[in-house]
Amino acid sequence: MEIDCNRNVFSVLAELATQRPDVEALSFYGARWTFGDLETAALRIARGLRARGVREGDTVGAVLGNTPESVMVCFAAARLGAILVPMSEGATTHEVEKLVRAARTDVLVAATPDPSAAAAAAERLGVRCFVVLDRTAADPLAAVDAVDGGTDELPAPVPADRPFVVWFSSGTTGEPKGSVQTHEGFLLNNIGKWIRKVPIGPDDVSLVFLPLGHTGGGMAWGTILLGGSAKLLAKPSTSEIVESLEKGEGSYLIGSATIFRMVVRLGRERGLESFPSVRKVIVGAAPVSTELLAELAVAFPAAEIFQGYGASEGNISVCSLSETPHKNHTVGVPFPGVEVRLLGADRRPVPVGEIGEVEIRGPGIIRRYFHQPEPDGEPPWIPLNDLAAFDEDGYLRIAGRQGDIIISGGFNVMAIEVESVLHQHPAVAACAVVGRDDERLGEKVVAFVLPTEGTDADGLEAALGAYCAERLTRYKVPREIRVIDTMPRTALGKIRKHLLPA
Repeated sequence: MEIDCNRNVFSVLAELATQRPDVEALSFYGARWTFGDLETAALRIARGLRARGVREGDTVGAVLGNTPESVMVCFAAARLGAILVPMSEGATTHEVEKLVRAARTDVLVAATPDPSAAAAAAERLGVRCFVVLDRTAADPLAAVDAVDGGTDELPAPVPADRPFVVWFSSGTTGEPKGSVQTHEGFLLNNIGKWIRKVPIGPDDVSLVFLPLGHTGGGMAWGTILLGGSAKLLAKPSTSEIVESLEKGEGSYLIGSATIFRMVVRLGRERGLESFPSVRKVIVGAAPVSTELLAELAVAFPAAEIFQGYGASEGNISVCSLSETPHKNHTVGVPFPGVEVRLLGADRRPVPVGEIGEVEIRGPGIIRRYFHQPEPDGEPPWIPLNDLAAFDEDGYLRIAGRQGDIIISGGFNVMAIEVESVLHQHPAVAACAVVGRDDERLGEKVVAFVLPTEGTDADGLEAALGAYCAERLTRYKVPREIRVIDTMPRTALGKIRKHLLPA
């Protein structure tokens, strides 16, 4: 199936609204919207924002969480030619301010029940326009209606090569960067590349539990743009996800390895061995162990399971893997047209089998970060801060992040290898392995462990140490194992290692 991605994002919705005006496109706790409803709402918001002075190239910050209004504002920004800047609904005032400054936000749109962080940021930084959508009102969009009645004609939609959305990175290493994605890039990453591998269509329902403020959650828009429907979960716990799956409320899932691991384990605890309604699963955001893939195959027996690899710079549309069990230790091969190279410390490509820093370019990959000039000529190579190696068949194996190599006593220890062993222990819900300064070794291997619910922490550190010693070479075994009560994470579930205790 071929999809025309060389167009404005809104034009895809408009076409579907003409072809399928009364077909459901979106649902949210019993409320439903058809494709016609979505187009009408998006145009209404677009006119309201234009009446408030929003023009092509202006930035629209959206602090809306997983709500229907978040999807509507996305399409409204596309219709206006404005640049969407999704922000986490749970962000603090400080975090919102940081993004508002970075994006030089012209308009900030928030929603009840708690728009206080966005309101404080807007007031302190003098944002030109601040709009709060009251989700308790009979008509939440009334607050954004055009002040002049909405009589202004909207301009022609901008072409596909104009900026559409800025994804700010999830910040596993510190300060986030803004990845600028065009209309064409957004459509390529969310529908154009994956449709060849994952045939999503009008009969599919995407159960959306990832945050819409992140590239992964943004693939919910892709389901809608392919004529399927999206069921949004607002702030889902693992329990709510499992309950929705038990009811058969989704055929297509996309999530991180962390989330799927928790869903599968909780399902088993409740006696739910499988969820047969699910037909397609994409798992990414972190390397996926062969053990987890085996668990997913049992939990979703009717599903095709795909691994996706990428970053904010290219969504999860850099590499993919499916139906090649002997390559499950990899993230697959690059999508057609996407180039991946691995560079050593000397900035030269490394040989097959050796680890290097990942750089990417090609269709759907950003050409620049926010506020950088548009590059001339060939697309530039974009570094991802990941470390990886190609095997002899061209499959990519992720070795970790820059900084995830711990040099202990002169030996290189890959944090991901130690984490993979710890994840296999039934008492470990999550773990993170880091290097800490050591007078004798230079760096020592330290593991932070979040135990599974109900696990007795007494003696756990010693038990895990012995467990690792049976499975790892001596220099890889953690010198310290610390049991913690909470694991610092991004909105997508990635562990923020720089926030772990010293």
